[in-house]
Amino acid sequence: MTALKLSVVEHPEQLDVGSHRGLFDYWTRLRDAADIPSYDAIDVLQIERALLPWLFLAERDGGRDDYYYRLVGTGIDEHNGFFATGQYLAELPLSNKADMRKIFDRVVATRQPHYCASRYLGVHRNYKLARRLLLPLRGRGDDPAVRYIICAVDFMAAAD
Repeated sequence: MTALKLSVVEHPEQLDVGSHRGLFDYWTRLRDAADIPSYDAIDVLQIERALLPWLFLAERDGGRDDYYYRLVGTGIDEHNGFFATGQYLAELPLSNKADMRKIFDRVVATRQPHYCASRYLGVHRNYKLARRLLLPLRGRGDDPAVRYIICAVDFMAAAD
């Protein structure tokens, strides 16, 4: 796995990116009697505006046994060098899609937020690290299964 670090997140202090802490706090506030928030609870207007280009929302498609990218922020697309919204993980031109699949599967299986730091594989040569906060979401309504993952991505420049 290309992940340099993959760990469960229990407290925002574990995160080294400020915007990740803000999203984690928002996700935590949305939890109700269930262990994780539902997809319906997410209100994009309540998420820090500067973070939106660095978010993606993936949906677990059990019928295809794959992950569908419902939404990918423009900042992520620019770093990847392609437009990913509306595509399945298996279809994307990513060299690390098997690793991403394992990470997504782990978030779904454990129902817990995860932090992942891995080698930067984007189109810019002056970056060294991709840091992700992956947060599980239940399905719509009363569906208790993890059906979605909302993820914030931060790309760390080589000079940082």
